[in-house]
Amino acid sequence: MKNLATSSLRFLITFMGSILCVSAVFITNSLMENGSKNLMETLYGISLATVPLAVIVASFMTFFNLNRTTSSRFKGYGIILFLTTFTLTATAAILRYVDVPSAQGIAALPAEYRLIGSWMSEVANAPWPEFSAGLAAFAFFAATFWGLTRLSRSRPLLGAFVAPGGAIAALYVFSLYLSGPADVLFTLVGFNIPRLMTTAILTGASGLALFLLDVLIARKPAGGRRDA
Repeated sequence: MKNLATSSLRFLITFMGSILCVSAVFITNSLMENGSKNLMETLYGISLATVPLAVIVASFMTFFNLNRTTSSRFKGYGIILFLTTFTLTATAAILRYVDVPSAQGIAALPAEYRLIGSWMSEVANAPWPEFSAGLAAFAFFAATFWGLTRLSRSRPLLGAFVAPGGAIAALYVFSLYLSGPADVLFTLVGFNIPRLMTTAILTGASGLALFLLDVLIARKPAGGRRDA
């Protein structure tokens, strides 16, 4: 319970801090380009659209805490999966059941991030199968990058250098899965399924590959240390 409480606190602090920092950058860019028209609607939309990015950042920051305090992969994955799933589901529920204007904010996002930002709104309002599969796949995908922070058994600090690149790669790969070319893969083999579902399948498969990489190659978490 202590590990869960400590990890939850770190995750939520980093999550909120990431949303505030990234939203400030995006809203400043929007103000410089479009002025203050529909400022509050833009701010709401940007804040909600940055949730996937904030989940990735918060996950990576929490990984190092888990490495110090947990000696079990099973326990560690349970904690980080709970945190990513809860955060994404809570945000999606707000978008699904509360009339929060998000279109203006998504339109104001940089082009490189717009696909990910619009995914948050799309999956929140999708039918239940796409809603559940999309959120679960992304939560699993974000959690399974934990293994990258423990890649080397002989050089524990290697993970600290790999982690920033891993976070950027996670966003890039997810954005690629949301793009049109990813859907072509399923069309070529005769599957005509919704884009949100194809994204969930690809994201979940990537998460599974990362999980197997952790089990087969990465060192076990050190655990047993008091968290400073």
